[in-house]
Amino acid sequence: MTPPSCPCCNTDMTAGNQNEILFLCNTCYGTMASNAWIVNNLKPGIIKRLELPIEEPTKTTFSCPICSGNMRTYHIAVPVNTASDSRIQIDRCERCKAIWFDNKELNQVLPNDINSFDIPFSENKGIFSTIFSNKFWSKILK
Repeated sequence: MTPPSCPCCNTDMTAGNQNEILFLCNTCYGTMASNAWIVNNLKPGIIKRLELPIEEPTKTTFSCPICSGNMRTYHIAVPVNTASDSRIQIDRCERCKAIWFDNKELNQVLPNDINSFDIPFSENKGIFSTIFSNKFWSKILK
């Protein structure tokens, strides 16, 4: 697959990984990740956060660089290397489920510390008992 143009600055992106489709923009530093890359490289708790918008998604002004499908902007909560959450904005394709991460947004989804925890939404325990239990995830990536 030929790398598509960046949806933000319209320059050609480079293939970071063609098997699972991860494209990088060397101009604005955005990243286009296919659904296959997301499923194969992120833990289930992080994927669940990416799929649960904080507010109603809105239509974007650009089409998906991978399949030309309609994109929607989502505001999601992500851990930022601390016990508190932060919000970022991502753009997801309605057709192929690929996600466009603007500069540094993918870094916020992937905390720097590989031993950082990710709290599944299905947990009914209080946040502090979850954080300090022995259920920390040993890695963020599979």
